[in-house]
Amino acid sequence: MSTNGFGHPPVSSNDAASLREPMPWMSRRRTGGAYRLPGLQYPLGSLSYGVVLIALGIVALVATADAGALAAGIPIFLIAAGLGLWLAVVGAVRWPWYRKYVRQHGHPPF
Repeated sequence: MSTNGFGHPPVSSNDAASLREPMPWMSRRRTGGAYRLPGLQYPLGSLSYGVVLIALGIVALVATADAGALAAGIPIFLIAAGLGLWLAVVGAVRWPWYRKYVRQHGHPPF
């Protein structure tokens, strides 16, 4: 019997239902454009972009607090950290599915 490269047998059709992708709109390539961020379809990329945006929001808040422009820093922080938190949650939700898919199929889903 053949394996998928990781020592697991190929996925049977009844296991396909357990591999349903959470948030499938994140892996579609129709979100193109000039400002598309590469790697967002992968959970690790989503997590890393989220952490970077949260850090940038905190830096913006601290930098504007020192300059006395806190009224501008708070909205920048809320937007950047909110988007970062959303991306981190999306990456965390998709990570177990991605690992299970690679373990069972032997290749990434995208």
